[in-house]
This record gives sequence, structure tokens and C-alpha cells, in this order.
Amino acid sequence: MRRTPDGILYSLVTLHLGFDFNADEYKVMGLARYGDPARFRHFFDHIVQLHPGGSIRIPVLQRNHTREEGENYTATRQYLTDQLLPARHPDEELTAVHRDLAAALQECLEKVILHICGHFGNATGMRRLALAGGVALNCTANGQPLVNTPREAIETFLATSIDYLFLENVMVAKSARAVEDRSEQVAMAGS
Repeated sequence: MRRTPDGILYSLVTLHLGFDFNADEYKVMGLARYGDPARFRHFFDHIVQLHPGGSIRIPVLQRNHTREEGENYTATRQYLTDQLLPARHPDEELTAVHRDLAAALQECLEKVILHICGHFGNATGMRRLALAGGVALNCTANGQPLVNTPREAIETFLATSIDYLFLENVMVAKSARAVEDRSEQVAMAGS
């Protein structure tokens, strides 16, 4: 399995925040909601390079030269400590600075995903794209709207297995049965 640099960086910052590498990224997604990315935005804008062709480069991941450094990313982890803040121990309290770091990391990841999707959308002319793999499963990033018009929202909705789409105060259903099912659900919820 090939790990992508954006996924490695996300996992390393997850570890730096005191959570488990390749296991607790969902905690960082949740924590990000409560932070302000402005404090660490410049750091991520500097270390994550967006290149033509939808490619990305994260040179800080190349700092690991020995076998031990490569297996544990010790040089990269030291760089995070030197440039950001000391690594948080899992038993330590989560503070505003940790929330802000999580928010900046999440914002950076969303920029990377939009960069990749934007390139392939422009290159193929396709509006409905899908990413697969670990980082692509980031539910917070997936919750970001990637459509620009109500028409695009409806076209995207029709390509899914979702039964309902809500555009402000309008509900769009794929079938009359879906409307009946929804009416029953609303009636039961009101009982």
C-alpha cells in the first residue's frame, strides 16, 4: 500500500497532538472544528506545496535520512516540535493551541483535496469526481460543498443513492415513494 504525503503529514500531526498515528485522525477532524486555523496557516502554506498537474510536495517529509528516521519520521517530528509546539502527551489537556493546530491542518488538507479534484475536473471536464483511500475518507473534508450552483447540486444528488436533497427550504426527492416515506418519518417524529 502506497501512503500519500498528505496522509502521512495528517497522521504525523495527529501523533504530535497526542493521538494515535493512523488510528485517531477522526479526533483531529473533530477537534479542528473548535480551532482557528489562522495561527498555523502560514506554516502549512509553507510546507505543503501545490504543483501543476494536481500534484503536491511536502519536503519536510524528506528530512528523514536514516532507516530509523524513515521508519519513525523522527526528523520530521522534531521539525514539528521546533516550528510549531512541543508534542502533546496523550494525558495532557487539550488547549486552544492544539485546537488551532488541528484546524490549520484540516484547512490545509481541504485545500489539497480541492487542488487535486480541481486539476482532474479541469483536465477531464468531469464535474463528479471521487477520491479513494485514507485521506479521501476525511469526513470533514467530504462535507465541504463542491458544487457551485443548484443545478450542479441536483445533478450530483441524482448520481448518488441518497433519496432527498435539501436546498434551503426546498426538499427534492428522487421518487414519489421517497416523499411518502419521508412524510411517514416526519409524522412518526412528531408523534
